[in-house]
Amino acid sequence: MELMTIAPWHARPHRGKVTSTDPAAIAPMSLVESERTFRSLFDDNPQPMFVLDLQSFRYLSVNAAALSLYGYTREEFLALEQSDLRVLGQAAQLHEDRLALAHGTKLHFRDTQHRTRTGEVIDVEINIKPLAFAGRPAAIVVVSDVTGRVRLQAELEYQALHDVLTRLPNRALFTDRLDHALARRRRDGGLLAVLFLDLDNFKTINDGLGHSAGDELLRNVAQRLSGELRARDTAARFGGDEFAVLLENIKDAAQVAQVCDRIASALRAGCHIRGTLVSVQVSIGVTYSGDASTSAELLRNADGAMYGAKAHGKACFRTYEPAMHERVAQRLTMESDLRRALDEGGLRVHYQPVLALPGMRVVGIEALVRWQHPARGTIPPADFIPMAEANGLILPLGRWVLEQACGQVRTWQREIDGLADINAAINISPRQLEDPAFVDDVRRALATSGLRPEKLVLEITESTMMRDVAAAATRLGELSALGIRLAIDDFGTGQSSLGQLRRFPVHILKVDRSFVETIGHDQVARDLLSGVVKLGESLGLDVVAAGVETREQALVVQSMGKLYVQGHLYSRPLDAEAMTAYLMTRRRVQLSQTEGVERPVASCDEHLSRRDGRRAEDQRAVL
Repeated sequence: MELMTIAPWHARPHRGKVTSTDPAAIAPMSLVESERTFRSLFDDNPQPMFVLDLQSFRYLSVNAAALSLYGYTREEFLALEQSDLRVLGQAAQLHEDRLALAHGTKLHFRDTQHRTRTGEVIDVEINIKPLAFAGRPAAIVVVSDVTGRVRLQAELEYQALHDVLTRLPNRALFTDRLDHALARRRRDGGLLAVLFLDLDNFKTINDGLGHSAGDELLRNVAQRLSGELRARDTAARFGGDEFAVLLENIKDAAQVAQVCDRIASALRAGCHIRGTLVSVQVSIGVTYSGDASTSAELLRNADGAMYGAKAHGKACFRTYEPAMHERVAQRLTMESDLRRALDEGGLRVHYQPVLALPGMRVVGIEALVRWQHPARGTIPPADFIPMAEANGLILPLGRWVLEQACGQVRTWQREIDGLADINAAINISPRQLEDPAFVDDVRRALATSGLRPEKLVLEITESTMMRDVAAAATRLGELSALGIRLAIDDFGTGQSSLGQLRRFPVHILKVDRSFVETIGHDQVARDLLSGVVKLGESLGLDVVAAGVETREQALVVQSMGKLYVQGHLYSRPLDAEAMTAYLMTRRRVQLSQTEGVERPVASCDEHLSRRDGRRAEDQRAVL
């Protein structure tokens, strides 16, 4: 064993003048210089160091940096035993360390923890090198405090596997745990379930109260969700308002149903966010380990089941069925195709006129979006608008329709005589009304097109306004302040009362087509329509009867006095070119009536029949 030899620090070597050239005579000076060098490097070194006696395993010396790190005085430190610094569980390593050092082995420890005088545990890296100190086998210990680095690394690793906002596991950690759970099931048997959760009304809350309040709500949801699970279960946040749950070692589906009910009840109980009592509803999709063999398949199945719960009316849970996978695949394909259509100009705006009774004068044009799919043909709005509403595409889609319609109606106002005062009517979805940027979108569309604000009519359904009466009243007030007009679409099908109706700056009531379609033979339907017309008159509101398709319906509507009509009897929705032809035809009709000229006037459908060689009745039946 070769040991570094250091003279005792308390030795007093000869300091007289050395005149002999005998090496033995100058040796004491070499020891002095060696001692001074060592003491300088040791005492003044910013790296914490101490010397350890390999026989007693007590400390022989310590430098100032080590005293500062551990918080001891020099006397306290030198009175310690080596095991005093090590945390519980590491003392067993001392004997092996002593044997290795006695044989001259240098030691390096990376993942080591020491205790300071206050009991704080710090992370350290240690390098130990044998040496002879004061004639005794010893070792110099060099300590590096890596607590900050270790904690930063641990935090980065934690963040890589956990959601920063809720501190729940994220998708990566959840998937890893699910993989291990599936492996245990294949080995030991048993049943597990995966739940996929989506908050039904989170966006309304988030937009209404602000994003910081939304974050607080998500943290509350995470806490309540975890509180309804066993210690062995895993709750994770996948992003946004989506969560997942892994239930291991479950008995049967009844147990899972109980968990779903507890979760729904816990969230529905409500919590106070910024002084507002907020209640959350959740849609849950459930799948079992027998439904698939991989974590990816189980998550896909649970996601499909969750969308099944959404389609069933939300605020419920649904269990995966094989047919759901096909529906999910179709939905994802449709979403992708819709995004492409929006980006590449695959959507079109069609227009349907609104006419005034009596006189049949065109007073407005309603804009209706249409999707001509390259493979599937015409896709009805009822098939893609709800999907766009669910995935957020309704916002860019609605913005595009708003810009197109305002621009097109303004063109007709300028280029066709007698149409300077026609309105542009546009349907507004719930997501648009909840979007904080929507008022700016409307303001921008008006400024770009040059359409006067009072010539823009925004149609909002009763159910949309009733989702959050206070928030809707505020947003509609902002829109009304711009000068635009507001219409309640599908009036009579929602849950509004006259008291609530007075809270909204409404100008138009648009009667739902379900009331109009039976008025030809149903006296109750006639009375209801008549009541709405009288209600509009008493409140100073215009009334539009939508969905007029037969002459019998038209005669009943006309008998009710001054109101407005819309429907296939007068014109089906047309593209911009066909609507231009229709408007010019209507203009010629009005001029003929004004001049008293008796001439047959072609309807819009007849005009199109001559142009395309198709029968008017066939066209009238097409939406």
